[in-house]
Amino acid sequence: MKTKILICVVSFVFLVFSDAVYGQELCQDYFYKYRACVERQDAGRNLDYSECLGYDETSCEPNGCYWYETKQRCLIDICLADMDLNKKVTGADLGYLIREYGRIGCPQPVVPAPAPVPETGQTTSYATGDDGDLEMGVTWPVPRFTDNGDGTVTDNLTGLIWLKNANCFGTRTWNNALSDCNGLADPACGLTDASYAGDWRLPNYKELFSLIDAENYNPALPTGHPFTGVQSTYYWSSTTNASSTDGAWSVYMYYGYVSYYYKSSFYYVWPVRGGQ
Repeated sequence: MKTKILICVVSFVFLVFSDAVYGQELCQDYFYKYRACVERQDAGRNLDYSECLGYDETSCEPNGCYWYETKQRCLIDICLADMDLNKKVTGADLGYLIREYGRIGCPQPVVPAPAPVPETGQTTSYATGDDGDLEMGVTWPVPRFTDNGDGTVTDNLTGLIWLKNANCFGTRTWNNALSDCNGLADPACGLTDASYAGDWRLPNYKELFSLIDAENYNPALPTGHPFTGVQSTYYWSSTTNASSTDGAWSVYMYYGYVSYYYKSSFYYVWPVRGGQ
């Protein structure tokens, strides 16, 4: 008797799991049936749009619908509306889909990995609960930087690769800074890394600010960094100021703060490559 009960429980669990998986696949395939119908309609098959999903268009709601921009028709999103299999989506529908359109795999949504915020570098506490006290964020790797011996330095926290010489170009306008970085290549600026024009770029302001160590100033960089030629003044980022597009953001390396100035201003340039 116990064996029979165990078999029944296992069978029930299996059926519930199978139905859930089948229901998800059915909804995903039915959405692709709509896509196939649209393509065939565009090819001159003149299919009625209600055939694509088997629903009357009058049942469409403003929310939970796909809006087909070209045809200006609203179609129910089966994957959202029918995951519980209560909207008359059956195995017969799936069979029709396979016969008429072929089974099309539904790609799973790609959920981006979180991007945790690193520590600021500040270790001195000035009050209970402040940054230096809590030191919240991703711990910096040791060593923070690796001198690659080819004119480049890798930041082991961000993975970005920086030009070791932080003063190869002198001060430049923003547009010139963009072109200088884009045109940088081995053997300029002490590079022996076999890089080509187009490999390098002007960093955005978050990338540039990622170099800052809140524990230090003049320059506000991590202690023992391997860079040369660092100027304790403004460096351009590639990020334009949205409220005043004739200006761009820069990082002040003396104290480590971000500010914006006119793109016609002359500031220092620090190329980077890599990143996402």
